Amino acid sequence: PIFGHIREIEDVPSNLVGRLSHYFSTYKLRPDDGGTVRVGAPYGRAHAESVVAASLDDYSERFGSG
Repeated sequence: PIFGHIREIEDVPSNLVGRLSHYFSTYKLRPDDGGTVRVGAPYGRAHAESVVAASLDDYSERFGSG
């Protein structure tokens, strides 16, 4: 119910996008690692749907559609 109105990335509150970006850039970092992570700019629904479809195709190619 809270996010049911969201259809595009522009519908997501910018502070939430920022928090999610920060999360994905830090959640696997360890204090002794010194590694860096770059999170790119968010993209819209059409691109996201094509990425998911391509991922499903890759999975099916590798593991079968079963």
